[in-house]
Amino acid sequence: MAFSGMSVKIAEFNHNKLNIDAQSFGKILDKAEQRPLAIVSVNGPMRSGKSYMLNHFLRYLQSKDNENWFNTTLEHVFHWQNSDERQTTGIVVWSEPFIIKRNGEEIAILLMDTQGCFDDKTDRKSVV
Repeated sequence: MAFSGMSVKIAEFNHNKLNIDAQSFGKILDKAEQRPLAIVSVNGPMRSGKSYMLNHFLRYLQSKDNENWFNTTLEHVFHWQNSDERQTTGIVVWSEPFIIKRNGEEIAILLMDTQGCFDDKTDRKSVV
């Protein structure tokens, strides 16, 4: 399945300081235009499947209500790997909001992946 868009890092921790890429995030938000915006974010412990789950959300939203959306090949668009090492650092969003129509109104949906909590590389001050 071909996906339009890509994952974009909009924030990361660097020496206990949060650095935000406001320009990249602003460009993504501009694509929602004046529509109401829903951000779907997954947060939780390191190595608990957050990116993997977001890939399923992404595949479903890209399928345009195709009832066979789950049977398509899952590509690693929010990077994940079956290992003990963390894969996502900071905050990553999908570059293209999904525009859907519900109850006669268009809304924009933005998918957001987050760095896992409680890893051995991030101190408590950065997580809280």
